[in-house]
Amino acid sequence: MKKAFSKIFCTIPRSQKKFPYTKALASLALGFLAAGILVFYFSSYSFAAVIDFFLSPFSSVFFFGSMLASMSLLLVGSLGSSVALLSGNYNLGGEGQVYLGGLITALILSKLDIFFAPLLAIILVIIASALLSFIPIILKLYRGASELLTSFLLSAALIPLIDWAIAIPLRNKEQNLLATSPILARFEMTKILPPSSLSIVFFLSILLVFIAWRILYRTKEGELFRISGKAEEFSLYAGFKTKRYNIIAMSISGALHGLVGYIAVVSIHHTCHSGFYLGLGWNALSVALIAKSYPLLLIPASFILAYLFSASDYAVLFYSMPFNASFLIQG
Repeated sequence: MKKAFSKIFCTIPRSQKKFPYTKALASLALGFLAAGILVFYFSSYSFAAVIDFFLSPFSSVFFFGSMLASMSLLLVGSLGSSVALLSGNYNLGGEGQVYLGGLITALILSKLDIFFAPLLAIILVIIASALLSFIPIILKLYRGASELLTSFLLSAALIPLIDWAIAIPLRNKEQNLLATSPILARFEMTKILPPSSLSIVFFLSILLVFIAWRILYRTKEGELFRISGKAEEFSLYAGFKTKRYNIIAMSISGALHGLVGYIAVVSIHHTCHSGFYLGLGWNALSVALIAKSYPLLLIPASFILAYLFSASDYAVLFYSMPFNASFLIQG
């Protein structure tokens, strides 16, 4: 089988093999060029601003560590989006799932001073967030509703409720920030590159990506899962467990987005403040689409996006660029 595949692959012209990589590198170069032009324009034509923009993520321990911390969130979230995409589904409720995961984490770790509180929080976060993506896929399989629409609407309905809960009944009245009580200090992730928020989560997220790649691309069940996502009708006629794959994939997708909320609270924010989820769900989906849902490509894709976020924040902070300009650069 491998020999046959090798023969087929060898018949492809060399230029055609190189084309996808050339195209990707060209797109990346054009993206950075466009970002440089935008920084040059918004910084009143300052070449120093352009140079600092590209070098800033490596200019200090804080910016470098913060970039890698953001990358770890994108890795876990994009893996969740990729699992859904590989199954032939879209999970557009990532932001609500992240928000709910963060809220549950903050509530448990600020109240329960017991050694297994983090494990309890993780279990509840996984269950609650998985449920948010489980409902849309069930509606799709048994009622014909689009999971793309229902996952988005469910998230859009949940976010204002969490905003209200944080602003009124769950708000920490001892501070001006719209946030819950901070988690207990013993449950905060240890920083490995202070003063940045980088923690061991960065390495665990990379390990998680490799585990997912191993399961999806090096096991028989993973191969059947991917075939089921690409050719649903063929899979049904072949007797594959298509419904089961869909349900498992969407549930895992929701659970991983919920874990992003957990990680953000225990390693970065140490509380659940209003709006901390903004961009996490959509950026994770962007990384998954850039990487074409291939787990190992999520690592460079998430690094590039985290790099742009860090560089944009630096430019806004030190060169008085409009805040909205950073969103334009990241786009």
